[in-house]
Amino acid sequence: MFNLESTSNTQSLEDLIDNNECNSFAYEVDYIKNTTAYTSQFSTTWQIMSDQSYRNTTFKPLYLDSFEAGLNCLGKVFLQSNDGSDIYIGVNKPQLEIYKLIVFLINFFILFQLKHLNVYTLSVLNLISAHYINLLFNFDYSFNTNYKFYSPYFELIDSIVISFVLVGILKRNFHKKISINLSYKVFLIYFVLYISRLIYILLSNFQFNAVVEEWYINYNYGFIRRGFFGSILYSFSSIYNFDIYILFILLIISLNSILFYFIYKIFKDRNVGFIEILIFLSPVFLNYNLFWKSTITLPKEILGLITFVFFLAHQEKLKNDILNLSIFTFLFNISIYSHEINLWFGVGIILILLSKNQMRSFNILFLILIVSMLLLVALFYFNSNNYNFVSEKLCDEVYLEILKGSNCYKSGVLKSNVSENLEFTRMFISLNIKYYLISYIFYFFISFIPLFIFKSDKANNIILFSLLLSFLPLFVVAVDWGRWINIFFTIIYLFYLSNVNENKNITQYLDFNPNLQIAVLIMYASFWSIPQCCVTEYSFKYLVNFNIYNLTIYFAIFLVAFGGFGSKYKSLNE
Repeated sequence: MFNLESTSNTQSLEDLIDNNECNSFAYEVDYIKNTTAYTSQFSTTWQIMSDQSYRNTTFKPLYLDSFEAGLNCLGKVFLQSNDGSDIYIGVNKPQLEIYKLIVFLINFFILFQLKHLNVYTLSVLNLISAHYINLLFNFDYSFNTNYKFYSPYFELIDSIVISFVLVGILKRNFHKKISINLSYKVFLIYFVLYISRLIYILLSNFQFNAVVEEWYINYNYGFIRRGFFGSILYSFSSIYNFDIYILFILLIISLNSILFYFIYKIFKDRNVGFIEILIFLSPVFLNYNLFWKSTITLPKEILGLITFVFFLAHQEKLKNDILNLSIFTFLFNISIYSHEINLWFGVGIILILLSKNQMRSFNILFLILIVSMLLLVALFYFNSNNYNFVSEKLCDEVYLEILKGSNCYKSGVLKSNVSENLEFTRMFISLNIKYYLISYIFYFFISFIPLFIFKSDKANNIILFSLLLSFLPLFVVAVDWGRWINIFFTIIYLFYLSNVNENKNITQYLDFNPNLQIAVLIMYASFWSIPQCCVTEYSFKYLVNFNIYNLTIYFAIFLVAFGGFGSKYKSLNE
């Protein structure tokens, strides 16, 4: 359980009853909110102060049908019954967004007139204003606890974005480009923030049982797919008797430390510009697991990703160096015997080798990949009859022993075969085909935006489309479409970024000054994220991470387009 908020405000249930409707703002109510996470959902209970003690209640939105009603009742309390079992709050989202944009513009003109206008003062003033406007008028900001698809923090990001855009439009240095040196300090700061977020999600219990069950699949009762790393982990935890939370915090830190170390080796002290930063901050890349609706906290594809970045960091040494070839073989086999999805990182490496026209130089590495992959497939086939027995033993003697309330979900997953997965995928997606196609095609093309701008040669494009073809079967046999898109773009992004020095042809088609570039980076990194799977009519409503009535965002996008295209058009004519 994590208690997200309790208040010590003044309005008890009796005060609300005494007042007429629309006389008290919701933020004034004295309530307690307790939110718990279980599996992949959140549950919230509410209590309101009544007769010197707290009693159960619920807060619900009451949608106002006119601007006039919004003037009187937006953000204010309606009582449907004197027992306080249901408390309704006035909601009018378009009107709320009008208020926000007006206040942001007023702040801009005040600072401009006072000659104190800069991005820092405007951002702080807008951020404070946004907080209080949302507190007063925005039901979701205080009472929407569906954190898988909604976060109150996203209600504040538009205040930062509009600050950078408004100041950026006034600047004349449109040809100045943003650049960051990927030093040790930059990686360390990002790594600390990244790990902190993952640990926070882990401790919330969000998908905790599913993550632990996945990593504890082991060979103690016979061979089963995904069992290699779990055998090591289960033996280690049995010997040292670690607390399960401490163990997984250490696992998160250890595996991500290895991953970031190899990424640092690839990009050490490199100066990166706008497009590369856009890729690094993409919600479909490393940041994928930081969003509630896409996170698995610690997916096993991190093992395949470590193998892939080791390959990128040691390509020359992997031609004939025995030590590096041995390390690669060890890492690759750990990854594929811990989860079959890591085979696709091997496919990515093979396509890269083929594109370089240097197969003779990498013939040992190529042989290692092919033999390892074929051996895994053979073991899967010849041991498939044992999966039901091993799965049941894992449930009875591992999952139910170490996890309270485990439903042995992973045991059911391990029992399923390809034909069963195909049938389940067909049935689920056919019921939600419209939402699946619109959502994931939309996310795919947004993920592709940096690559459209990233000027590349023909060989790189062949890798991209060949890899995409190899991923198509995954979309047929499993519903985790967001996960497959994440892995696909992770491979492509890392390959493209690691070959920047070879291509030397990254271009920026629009002239943005640094303030406008930062605004675009914030929007691209924050306002969308990909659901891991299971898009239905309900989750389709959360296609983007901002209110669809948010005029501030649309206004900011218009100004960015005007600034970028306008300056480019002017410079071309000159």
